[in-house]
Amino acid sequence: MKSLRDPDGTLGQDARERASESFGCGPIRMVAGTAGLRLRQCGDSHYQLEPFNKKWLQNIYPGNWRLYFDRNRPQKPPYLNLPEEWTLTDVVMATIAALR
Repeated sequence: MKSLRDPDGTLGQDARERASESFGCGPIRMVAGTAGLRLRQCGDSHYQLEPFNKKWLQNIYPGNWRLYFDRNRPQKPPYLNLPEEWTLTDVVMATIAALR
């Protein structure tokens, strides 16, 4: 099954590689940390963003531009205003802006 947005399958792979590069360098994790957020990599294409008080959890899949929150936490994460094709850095920066 092919996606209408990505018929040849290269956009998702490029997004996963960009996310891995931005996470591996460390600056985006440090930016998240200074804002009171913890950014974790759970797999090749799965990241989690949560505040230090653990009131909400945002699961991030940059390869297919999917976000979902953990329904077992007491609060929902903030609403994020993101472009159609976002990156991991976009999600962290939008979360920081939404929390201010």
